[in-house]
Amino acid sequence: MSFSLSVSSDGDLNFAKGNDLFNSQAWLDVLSKGLGARPIYVMDSSRETGLVIIVFAKGPFRIGYAGFPIGQSAESEGLSEAAFLQMLKARFPLDIHLLRFCPSAFDRPWDFPPPVSTVTETAIVDLQGWQVERLTKRVRRDVYRALRQGFACEDVSYIEQGQQLYGLYRTTVNLRGGVARYSLKYFQALTGLAMEDRRLRIFVSMKDDKVAGFIAVALSGKTAYYLHGATDRKLAGLELGDFLVFQAIEWAKSCGADRFNMMASPAHQTGLIRYKEKWGGISRPQATYEFPIRTIPFYAFKIANWAYAYGNSVFRSFK
Repeated sequence: MSFSLSVSSDGDLNFAKGNDLFNSQAWLDVLSKGLGARPIYVMDSSRETGLVIIVFAKGPFRIGYAGFPIGQSAESEGLSEAAFLQMLKARFPLDIHLLRFCPSAFDRPWDFPPPVSTVTETAIVDLQGWQVERLTKRVRRDVYRALRQGFACEDVSYIEQGQQLYGLYRTTVNLRGGVARYSLKYFQALTGLAMEDRRLRIFVSMKDDKVAGFIAVALSGKTAYYLHGATDRKLAGLELGDFLVFQAIEWAKSCGADRFNMMASPAHQTGLIRYKEKWGGISRPQATYEFPIRTIPFYAFKIANWAYAYGNSVFRSFK
């Protein structure tokens, strides 16, 4: 198979088709403003396809992601496997130490070397056929109870709400023993985009003029992606989270999306996976592939990551 690759830091997004949010300048601006990310544009002019590598700084290391938050998807066709492997030999305009590729488990399979890790990805694969009446009796009861609570659902309407979203997100992550990977600036940028672009919706439920719960959903191509969600722990018994998830699924279905992707969860968070599956989602292992771009920094990063993880495990054992 022949291909003609170009790699640059100032390319275009002409390969993106339809309402492909994750390959839009608006999305790249969110990642730049909120997370300090920088893009690299890869084009295969022979097939008029491509992808965007999103480069993040992690201490002294530079990690590139072939598509973010999901690896290049079938929505924009992307590079072939042969072109992808050829791309790894290119001279990148930004200093990348390693490239990560996390393709959706619900898109086409990739014939790459064994992944470095796997997580559990959950999605409603037939969204247009989805009906709450087809869920289990217990889930139907939870949904109907949530709807009877009288919660109101509205879009974010001013940029300051981004700080409230971030507060709920960070509290939720801390309670689950995780690490807050997204910043206040990111949530502010995300809020701003949701106010301007209908491909991104942030549904909020208000209480006493404050955000009591939210869910952020992105429509990219024919797939809706559940990006973030959190609720005030004081309202934990009122099914506010169920109410917001239901609203998001119904919105995505009304937009004509074929799939509602609830994204990946660590395999050990079985409760979270079961929660996603209760909505009719099915789960599959999602692979993460890593490719060294610069050998010495790549292995230095791997050693630093191992040392960090080992130190954390020792610290937790003494708590």
